Amino acid sequence: ISIDALSSTGSGGRPLSITWNLHAVIGTSVSSTALLSLQSSISTTKESFIVVAPQIITGSSGGVYFFNLTVANWLGSVSTVSKSIRSVATGFVPDVTIDGSSTRVVYSSNSVYISTTVTPKSSSTACIVPTGLEVVYNWVSLSGHDSLLTSANNDKSYLFFPPDTLNSSTEYRFELTSKYVGQPSLAFSVTQILVVVAANAPVPVITRCDRAMGIGEGGIIDGRGSYDADDLSTGTSSLTFTWTCARQYSDGSSGGCSIDAALTASAGKPILRIPPNTLSATNDTAATDGPLYQTLESPYIITMRVNHLVGNLSA
Repeated sequence: ISIDALSSTGSGGRPLSITWNLHAVIGTSVSSTALLSLQSSISTTKESFIVVAPQIITGSSGGVYFFNLTVANWLGSVSTVSKSIRSVATGFVPDVTIDGSSTRVVYSSNSVYISTTVTPKSSSTACIVPTGLEVVYNWVSLSGHDSLLTSANNDKSYLFFPPDTLNSSTEYRFELTSKYVGQPSLAFSVTQILVVVAANAPVPVITRCDRAMGIGEGGIIDGRGSYDADDLSTGTSSLTFTWTCARQYSDGSSGGCSIDAALTASAGKPILRIPPNTLSATNDTAATDGPLYQTLESPYIITMRVNHLVGNLSA
């Protein structure tokens, strides 16, 4: 039996570092010497596949072998997936796989379709499945989201979740057990998929901005139109706001503002209130530079940063 890692992704075009491990063995009469030999051979290889000798797997009916694959990319990111091989003395086991990667990243606004494929046995193998056998599928959630499965489609060969069904910043792990109708209870296959729902950055919106003020006037910058792209019903309740200001002088240089108190008072809030008589109409240069240079336009550049309280994203 061969197990390969060829579908692994995230290498950035560079080779992945691969480590294999025989994680656990349950209910087998295979000698400990043979198992240690198998563990030694697969743990030292750096190849993208391993081959398990038939005499190891056929040690006893009902034995289960758990193999771990750990991959790391050149940036140091590491991920591990586990696969099990079950030895069955009699009956036919369907070869069912979940299409695509074992880890899928989506957004809550996406519809999610998880399909499966049944691969017929090759005519060259000794165990050819008779035609006409029906496959029975059973999905469970390993992450505590079984309620999603009760409302899923009637055809259990796939899962479909409409947009806004899965919550952002949440991981969903589903396990599929498949067997042929009328076959022994141990004659089944198991596969898993992890669905990671990524969060969108909040959307900053300024609905009012007094961009030009007279001498001595105050003004308002209103960011209450900002929203959480993953949950429009929350308004700004899941957001917090940070305000900063810089002065851009006519000679190309920049400096601080005279509204620090207003920035502090508006910290965390969607509205920045600029009190009267806090903005200067000149560029604050010395009087010796002359009145014309002093009155050249030197705008205040105010930045509103919207931060998501849960997703830790900002915009």
